[in-house]
Amino acid sequence: KTLKNLNIEIDPASISTSEVKRDNHLKSEDFFDVKKYNKITFKEDKAEFSADGKSLKVFGKLKMKDKDLPVTLNVIINGEVEIEGVKKIGFSASTEINRKNWGINWNQTLDQGGFAVSEEVKIIIEGESNLVKK
Repeated sequence: KTLKNLNIEIDPASISTSEVKRDNHLKSEDFFDVKKYNKITFKEDKAEFSADGKSLKVFGKLKMKDKDLPVTLNVIINGEVEIEGVKKIGFSASTEINRKNWGINWNQTLDQGGFAVSEEVKIIIEGESNLVKK
C-alpha cells in the first residue's frame, strides 16, 4: 500500500466548542486570528504503513499562522466502502503539538494556581479519502 498527496485543510473559523464566548476568543488574535489566517493545512511528505496495513504514520508539515512545522499523524483506517463505483476509506488521525511552536501563546493564571490553557494540544481528524488504483 502507498499513500500519496494527503493534504488536509481546516477552516479555523469553523471551531465549535459549544460555548460561543470561548469560540469567539479562540477565533481572536489571542489564538487562531481567523481574520488574518483563514486556513490551517497539513501536507504529507511520506507515509509508513503498519505490517497489517490497518494503520500508518504520516509525516508532513502543519501550517498554522506563519509557521510550517513537521508533525507526525498517527492514522487508523476505520474501513473501506464503495459508493457509486468509487472506493473510499474512512480514517481517524491524531497527533499532539505544542501550540507555542506556532505562536499561539495566550494564557491566563488561575486563582487556584496553574494556567487556563495547556501548551500541549491534541489534534483529532476524522476523514475519508478516495482509493486510487496504481
